[in-house]
Order: sequence, then structure tokens, then C-alpha cells
Amino acid sequence: MSIQIQQVSVKIPLASPKGLDLDAFIPIFHEWIREHRIDNELLIDVADYRHVPNGPGVMLIANEAHYAMDSEGGKAGLLFCKRRDPLGDPEAAFRHALGQAATAARLIEKEASLEGSLTFDTSRIQMRVLSRLTAPNTPATRSALEPIWRQLLAAVGFSGAELISPADSRQPFGLAVHSCAAAPDLAALLTAL
Repeated sequence: MSIQIQQVSVKIPLASPKGLDLDAFIPIFHEWIREHRIDNELLIDVADYRHVPNGPGVMLIANEAHYAMDSEGGKAGLLFCKRRDPLGDPEAAFRHALGQAATAARLIEKEASLEGSLTFDTSRIQMRVLSRLTAPNTPATRSALEPIWRQLLAAVGFSGAELISPADSRQPFGLAVHSCAAAPDLAALLTAL
């Protein structure tokens, strides 16, 4: 089955969400806008959703994507969501989204104001296709997309990744690295991409 997709998201969870202070991300994301910290993105605004339990937290709105310090499902991490993109090749979409998420996570790890208090766990990366029209949460979609996701993970240094998908078919299709024999850190991941 040949498939084209759009609106991919990637979430890289925090290694330890203890010590996560969402207040700190409002000035950090505003600084990213002023200093154009993410290449090839038009960064526009910051949205504060800290009042939403297990929600998007603090979002950095870009013209074609969102970045967020997200707590969906009670799991804090950096979320990248592509919003405006044409239908396209899944491998290219996954690679792009993984690169953007890793770039933002690396910027957060290096953020001077956080004093190295946050690190990310690349061994539990989650990928979803938010467009249910192009990728419904079905076994056929998993059969089409899992080999592509596995191939990309192997190419960038993941070894022995076990993938799980959401049990609830009402959720967008996704695959999450559940366990991994070896996962690259953010620097190695970015080098491999």
C-alpha cells in the first residue's frame, strides 16, 4: 500500500519531568522569536495553556508548525506538530518532524536560564500523523507506516526499538518507541539526520 501523509507530530519526553517550570518557557520562547533561533521557521507568537490539565502547556506558534512543552497524557516533553504541509512522502515527513523536534529539544537542554535542569529521553520518542484523513488509526496504516518509521529509526542510531500504537482507534495514528536497546542522544540524532 502506497501512502502519502501530512501533519506529522513528534514528541520527545523529558528524562525527568520533576523540576519542569512551564513559567520559564514564556520568556524563552519569546527570545526564540526575537532571535530567530529555529532555522527555516517563521516564529510568530507564544500561547499559554498552562491552565489546561495534561494539555499543551506553553506553545510556540510558527507559521507552519507548533512547538510546545506539552503534558498530554501526564507525560511532559517537547512536542513538534506540523500544521501546514502538502501530502507527501512519509519518510521525508518523519525525518523533518524528528529533526525539528530534536533541534528544539537541544536548544532547551542548552538554555542558559534553565541551568541544565532539563534533559530529554530519546529512547521514548512518539510519532503521530494528525491527519486522520491521510492516516486513519487502522492496522492497514500501521502496516504501511511502521516499516518506514523503523527504517528511519535504524538509520539515525536506534537499535532494537519496540513500537506500540494507541489502543484507542479514535486517537490519531501513532507509533511510540516503547523500549529500545540503544538510542542516540539529541546531538547524535541531529548529526545522523
